[in-house]
Amino acid sequence: MYHSSLLRLFVIGSCAISSIVAVPVPQATGTPAPPAPPKVDTKGAFGTPVALGGGNVQTDILYPPGPNGAFEIEFANAAENSIVVDINPNPAAPPAGFIFLDPVTFKVKLAQSSAGATLQKIDWIFDPAASFMTKVEVANGTIGKLDPATNTFTIGASLGELEFEREENEYTLKTNDLNGEWGIFLPVAAVKPSAEGKPEIGITSEFIKPAPLSGGNFKNDVLFPASAAGAFEIEYTAATPNLLTVTTNPTPGGAAPAGFKFADPASYTVKLSSTPTNATLTKIDYFYSQALQATVDVNAAAIGKLDPATKAFVVEGQGEFEHEVEEKEWTLKANDLNGEWAMFVREGTAPAPAPAPAPPPKCSA
Repeated sequence: MYHSSLLRLFVIGSCAISSIVAVPVPQATGTPAPPAPPKVDTKGAFGTPVALGGGNVQTDILYPPGPNGAFEIEFANAAENSIVVDINPNPAAPPAGFIFLDPVTFKVKLAQSSAGATLQKIDWIFDPAASFMTKVEVANGTIGKLDPATNTFTIGASLGELEFEREENEYTLKTNDLNGEWGIFLPVAAVKPSAEGKPEIGITSEFIKPAPLSGGNFKNDVLFPASAAGAFEIEYTAATPNLLTVTTNPTPGGAAPAGFKFADPASYTVKLSSTPTNATLTKIDYFYSQALQATVDVNAAAIGKLDPATKAFVVEGQGEFEHEVEEKEWTLKANDLNGEWAMFVREGTAPAPAPAPAPPPKCSA
């Protein structure tokens, strides 16, 4: 038996007398907790096989992140195996009433049968700071699987046990078969209302960095950093998701159209990762600055696209142009977003004069 010492204090008259006595301390009882089961954490690369060691040792494979989150596999089985995960940048449309949280899907293939596996799990770990994720109610996300026979995604309890781990910023799905194409989805009703109360997702992005587009026939606005002249924006609505990349070019790739000059000295190259399916809106927007408005006639503007063959920008036949005066915005419903775009104003025009100040009020006698 273990003992500890206890100090006792006695007071006799004005004197204090102390003594030390041994106090029994009970020994710990019960069976010690079993050690944690072995586990292997590794990083995978899309398209590259990863060995699964067997022995019912859990292997967690984390793949490179996209703009909103990262895909992960958890697997354990008595027999050895291997797994390959590929991304599909041009997946089928999401289930009705849903949008994609990740604009690509993930094709999983085990080399051997998964029968008898003790753990098969799909994880998606989202970035709560991603601009897109701040626009949605993250607790409502889900994981779906493609039915190849119908080329549609299935969601629900038939796929397995879905769990949302808020502290881990993670969706997990325990399934009976990892093989197949998996997507990450969100009900349209879980998108937070925009500042104007419109049903859309408005995010901010950076040049060169891919930006997610949700698909699901839901409107996406992607705004890029402003220059002294103005700010470039893309609007996108289509059945399928996409990855949007925009680069800014300080030296445009061609000359201005005849009779026009550059309003913004830079141009903007737009690239979608795949061809949109059933697109209803593909739009170029440009919010001109007050400084630019003071130097050019904003009512004589056009948006042009570079013709790679002639190395010159073309403003005719690119789509429906509109000047939204109250928004200080030029817009173009483009026939094809891909390409190099620039903002122009007609030569020989001058900025509109500032409105005259209101006369002072008359004094009454």
